Amino acid sequence: MRAQFLLEPEVAYMNNANLGMPPAQVVESAHAGYEAISREPLHGKHNLQASIAEEVHPGFATLFGVTSGEIALTRNATEALHLQSVGLELAPGDEVLVRTQEHPAEIDRLVEALSSVA
Repeated sequence: MRAQFLLEPEVAYMNNANLGMPPAQVVESAHAGYEAISREPLHGKHNLQASIAEEVHPGFATLFGVTSGEIALTRNATEALHLQSVGLELAPGDEVLVRTQEHPAEIDRLVEALSSVA
């Protein structure tokens, strides 16, 4: 498993909440994407987005046994948590339980949502 990561052998990195180290295959794929955009700036981004729409999105849907319409791909955890929380339809009297370890973006959005229905 460790061989899949680019970490130096003597390094043990445990802070995945901040910047999780991706496997080498992910680093290579991201590099290839940036390279494609850099080679052809006018169409590279569109081609990459088309590839994601045509291959990655349906692949995730198949992996999780859902339709493509049930999968949302986001740029990062903060954006994903925000989208998830804005989708909640909270009403007066609703309670939301969170742990102290939740991402600040999640807690801030939930506090905002709850204060608007109180």
